[in-house]
Amino acid sequence: LTGLAGSLLAPVSTSGHVAQLERLLDDMDRAATDADFAAFYLLNIDFHDVIVDATGNSRLIKMYRDLVKAFRLFRTHGLVAQDALMASNSEHRAIVEAIKSGDCRACYDVSFHHVANGKQRMLIALDKLTAEGAAEVGQENVVRVNRRNQAVAARDAFRKTKK
Repeated sequence: LTGLAGSLLAPVSTSGHVAQLERLLDDMDRAATDADFAAFYLLNIDFHDVIVDATGNSRLIKMYRDLVKAFRLFRTHGLVAQDALMASNSEHRAIVEAIKSGDCRACYDVSFHHVANGKQRMLIALDKLTAEGAAEVGQENVVRVNRRNQAVAARDAFRKTKK
């Protein structure tokens, strides 16, 4: 949907749309530099909202909003590393340049790749979280086994003293 929104906006964008998007780009640059993930996330939502809203296509807007709600949790996981913020905003800049050029196809392509790259960043982040979680569970199991072994050894030592 992001590719479609960009391709619809490119030929009809106004200087107001571009100025609004460029302000958001600058704000996202600051958030990325500061590693302010929460601010970047909200600005990212605003950036995409501006593009979708500017198309004026009510059906696209509704579909987009429904997907944003459904994927909110997943989208936050793709933006948990400073380099991911920087990469995402670099892609945003390419989208704005394509919008400014008025080239529907270029805008579709860079927007589509931005979403595909975002999905990849999300999957990498989720894999990392899964690995960290598995490591924590593994460590907990080691601790649990060690405690059990200590308890068994203490029990056996106690039994020997009773004989």
